[in-house]
Amino acid sequence: MVTRGSYNDKRKIVYSQFLSDTSTLNTGAGIYYFTIPEEFNELKLLKAEAFNNTESSSGNVSLMIRNTTIGADMLTTGITIEQSEYSSYTATVPSVVDPTNNTVSTGDRLAVDCYANGTGTKGVGIILTFE
Repeated sequence: MVTRGSYNDKRKIVYSQFLSDTSTLNTGAGIYYFTIPEEFNELKLLKAEAFNNTESSSGNVSLMIRNTTIGADMLTTGITIEQSEYSSYTATVPSVVDPTNNTVSTGDRLAVDCYANGTGTKGVGIILTFE
């Protein structure tokens, strides 16, 4: 599921994508890849969040967004979904976008890396906001 939208006050585009539906989230580099479409060309990543349908019963989920085209992480602090939570919006430590690696170009390939998957986490997705 991809959601793209524009808002009148600013040019914001939100990219939302499920990484796993009902399967258990796995750890590893490049658990999911996607390519930046033409309408995102030269936009800057403003925010990176994540969500899940089944929360972790033990441990946090930790995700990173990596631009494989330039070989750099797009965040200085990764996305965390804390144990027993359904999104990263409530995280004690929010994700932080790296201002030196936040611009995307058409065709850039982004990877989602999972450093920790918690216990029983399912239905994970990301929400990236660009401007």
